[in-house]
Amino acid sequence: MCSSNQLLTGLDINVKFNSISSFEFNSAISLLDILNIRLYHLWIIEENEISFNKINNLSYNQLVEKLFEDQDIRGNHLHVHLIYYV
Repeated sequence: MCSSNQLLTGLDINVKFNSISSFEFNSAISLLDILNIRLYHLWIIEENEISFNKINNLSYNQLVEKLFEDQDIRGNHLHVHLIYYV
């Protein structure tokens, strides 16, 4: 469970790219679930992006790891915009 200090300093939330309401499960997401707070994000990745199929099923942390491993993704300049909605 999240500590009260985390509520003051911010929650660590890791988006997944396959849905606007998809996040990697952790204690922060658990707290939002308990409080019945829905969280949405909008990652706009064009389906015609060269790396779309490689990114679509990843979480943000997985994408960061993949950027270091995969020259194809790193070589393409992805056009991604992030917006959070609560």
